[in-house]
Amino acid sequence: MIFSLQNAPLSAQSVVNEWSEMISNRVQRADLIAFEECQPQWLVPNLKPKLRSTVPEMDPLELALQAWTTDLELENECVQALISNGMERWQILQLLRGLYGIDIELALSEEDVPPSFQWLPILLSGYDHAFEGTSEKKGLWHLSVEDSEKFGLHLNEMTDDRMLAFEATAAATEKIRRLSRRFPQSPERTLVAYVKGMAFATRWSGKPGFDRDLDQWLTLYRVVARLMVNIESTPFDMAWGQCLAQWEPIAYPGRIHREALFNVLGMTPTIQHELLPWWTGEKLSELEFDNYAPLLPARWALLWNNRIDQLSAWTAGSELTVNDSESPNYPVQTPLTEASYDPCILYEVKAGDTLWNISQRHKGTTPENLAEINNIVDYIRIGQIICIPKAE
Repeated sequence: MIFSLQNAPLSAQSVVNEWSEMISNRVQRADLIAFEECQPQWLVPNLKPKLRSTVPEMDPLELALQAWTTDLELENECVQALISNGMERWQILQLLRGLYGIDIELALSEEDVPPSFQWLPILLSGYDHAFEGTSEKKGLWHLSVEDSEKFGLHLNEMTDDRMLAFEATAAATEKIRRLSRRFPQSPERTLVAYVKGMAFATRWSGKPGFDRDLDQWLTLYRVVARLMVNIESTPFDMAWGQCLAQWEPIAYPGRIHREALFNVLGMTPTIQHELLPWWTGEKLSELEFDNYAPLLPARWALLWNNRIDQLSAWTAGSELTVNDSESPNYPVQTPLTEASYDPCILYEVKAGDTLWNISQRHKGTTPENLAEINNIVDYIRIGQIICIPKAE
C-alpha cells in the first residue's frame, strides 16, 4: 500500500465521502462516549502510519479484489479517507476492532470463511451494532428482516436481535457460508451477493466498469482490508474489557415508557436507541427485558436505578424532575409533556445541523430565537431535542 499520496480531495457525494462521514460520526455514539470517559487518551493526535515488519498474506477475497487497483485516483481517495487528519478514522476503526474483532474473527474461522470478510461491518455499518440506515437492513452486519427469519434472529414489535453484535455475527457468518457455497470459486462474488443480493451477483460481470458505485465500494473495501492489518496498531480489546466491566445492570421499573426515560432521565430518543438498540417498540415486557439483561454505562445505570420509582410512576403531563448535573454526557432538554407539543415542534438534531440551517427550514424562526427558546449558549449536539416554534 502506498502512503506517499497526499491531500487528495474526496469526490463530492461519492461512496468514499459518505463512508468517511459515517466513520467520523461514529465517535458521537453513546458507547464510544462512555469509552472515552474511561480511556480519554485513546486517540493519538497527528499519528503517523508505520508499516508492520510482517503482514499477513492476502487471502482469496483480497486476491480477487486486486482487479480493483487500476484507478489510482480513486485508490488515493480511499487511502486518504483512512489516514487523513492524523489517521483519525483509522484509529476509530482500530478502537472498534477491539470491541467486535475477536468474536468476528472466531466466527469466520469456524466456518472456514476467508478472514478478510471480517471487514464487512466496517463498510456497511461503520462498526456499529446499533446501525439504522435508510433501508430496512439494520445492525452491525446490515441484516434484513428476511435474514432474521432465515438465520433464527428474534424479531417482533418490541425487540430486534439484529442489533445484538454476537447474535448478528453468527447470523451473518452463516449467510456468508451459504453464499460461498453458491459461488465456491468467486469470493468477490460472494461479497457482492451479501451486499447487493444473489440476483445482482449472478448477473454481475465480476469486473470493474459494471457499476460505478460498486467499483468505489470494492476499491474502498480492498484498501480498508490492507490498512487494517498493514499498519502497526495498539490492541484495544483489554481496554474495552476494562471499560465494559464498569457498565452496570438496570432494574425493570414495572413498565417502560420512552417518554419517561426522556423526562425523568434526560435520555434522548437517540441515546435510548444507542444504549438499548435491541428495544425497538414503544413498550417492553418484563420477560423481554430480563431476556436481554441490559447493562448501561455506570452513570446512566446509577441515574436509572436511583429514579426507578419515578420511571414507574411517570405519566404524560408529569413534571420534569431530572437534575441537569445528573444526566450523563448530554444536557437535559425540554420535557416531552403535552405542553411541549404546542406551540413547539420537537426536533432531534442530526449530523450537519446548525441553528442557521434549521431555522431556514422552518418559516418564521431565526437562529437567535432558537438559541433563546432552548437555552443554547454554545452549540447544538447530535441527538439533542430542541423546540422549534410553530409558524402562525
